[in-house]
Amino acid sequence: MDSPMFRKQLSDTEKDTKWFLEEIKQISDSVIDACEMGARFTSALEAISNLLADLKSSLHNNQLEQGLSKLVEALSHYQTHQNALIVDILKVFAVPAQNFVEKESQSLKELSKSLGKLRQTHDTVTSKYFKKISKQAPFVHANHEALEEELAKTRTDLRVSSLDYASKLNEIEVLGKLNFVSGVSGVTDCFLKYSGTMVEAFNGILVYKEVLDHFLKKSKGVVEDELQRLFNRRIAHKNVEKDVTNSPTASMKGYLFYANKSKRVKAAQDVGSWQRRFFAIDYGYFVKYKSSGDKVVKRWNLLVASVKKRTDMDRSYVFELTVMTPSPDGRSMFPESLLLQAESEEQLALWLETFRSAIMQSLSSQNSQNLKDSTKSNPDYKEKLKLLNPKCADCNKRDPEWASINLGIMMCIKCSGIHRSIGVPKLLVKSILLDDMDDTTIKLMLNVCNDKANKILEANLKESQTFTKITDESPQEDREAFIKAKYETRSFITTNTIEE
Repeated sequence: MDSPMFRKQLSDTEKDTKWFLEEIKQISDSVIDACEMGARFTSALEAISNLLADLKSSLHNNQLEQGLSKLVEALSHYQTHQNALIVDILKVFAVPAQNFVEKESQSLKELSKSLGKLRQTHDTVTSKYFKKISKQAPFVHANHEALEEELAKTRTDLRVSSLDYASKLNEIEVLGKLNFVSGVSGVTDCFLKYSGTMVEAFNGILVYKEVLDHFLKKSKGVVEDELQRLFNRRIAHKNVEKDVTNSPTASMKGYLFYANKSKRVKAAQDVGSWQRRFFAIDYGYFVKYKSSGDKVVKRWNLLVASVKKRTDMDRSYVFELTVMTPSPDGRSMFPESLLLQAESEEQLALWLETFRSAIMQSLSSQNSQNLKDSTKSNPDYKEKLKLLNPKCADCNKRDPEWASINLGIMMCIKCSGIHRSIGVPKLLVKSILLDDMDDTTIKLMLNVCNDKANKILEANLKESQTFTKITDESPQEDREAFIKAKYETRSFITTNTIEE
């Protein structure tokens, strides 16, 4: 009964039983946690029902009020049956399972402790008995009757305790599985009962759900129509200020503050130097009108122009338009900068967007026929450009093959990459070998050329403490910094070299 084989078998059974009890405990704990969460959910649902009940009086619609009342009633039934379900699950499964695990675990612990003590006692008595008989003659055993009786009693007690422990292990396994199956069956009955009552509770609102769905569909259509109406009104309002037509260029008209020519230097600081004038973007031109708005004062061609927002001014919503303007004698062209101020951030964005659209559309409108005609009328213009511009406008490398048609200058391939990165329509770069040019662009390129442009763009370069003229061997970082300073921030232009 106390052999090593029996002890191993008993130990294996003991491990299986303890594992089974631990699994039952974890399941019952999880069920209790779920019931507690269900109780919290029911409590929150009760608060929602109360809010819905308060809301229905503000709907001002009998059908909606009746439907909402039915929903509140159904939720109330749900809360009642949910609470009943929680109580039933705890009663038929979770609580009995917990009690079973606690009771049987304690019983096993006591039996295991008792069996362990009996094994120690048996081992002690056995050792004592065999120690005595080994020291005396075999036929003197009669003197040890008391010791033999003690040994026999401990063996009997050990057998009984081992059998009790094995029986308890088997009992737990059988009764535990039986109780578990019974509990699961009870939980199933609880859910079946709960499902039936909930179907009955919610059947009453099915008719009202159809009413609510119909009302929702109708209301959604009304809301969509209203949103579309508001959207159309907003577009119409914007089109009062901005009118992008199907003409070759975008158009816009409105009032802008304009920095006066004679006060160009003080324009950023002196509010009095700004005048409010009526302007328009129309058919690729920027037009300035007299105060009365009935007479054109000046027109600027936007084919070779650029526009940018100015954030370095004391005034808000300021932007700068740069255009190429013919000289008084008409023999050359020079860049002219106009400082303008919109009346709001929204207006500023609209003006900038329209300027850029007009510039791009003006460039795009130069169709292939114009290019062919210009090539026929100026068959040798490319050779003339090479003669007028023997070196790159930026680094002086010989034989430049790329042109900035906005500025009328030519450059090498290294510098052209940086010009191109500045972006259209800031600087539009073309290859004179691969691309053709229209008459307007050819005229600009032949009239401006690198020397004339640099007299303006590099007028103050020698006085600069930060930059010197780059060369073909200059590092890429230096080349990029110089070109951006020259064309983006115009760091080398003196104030008296720009005519307004």
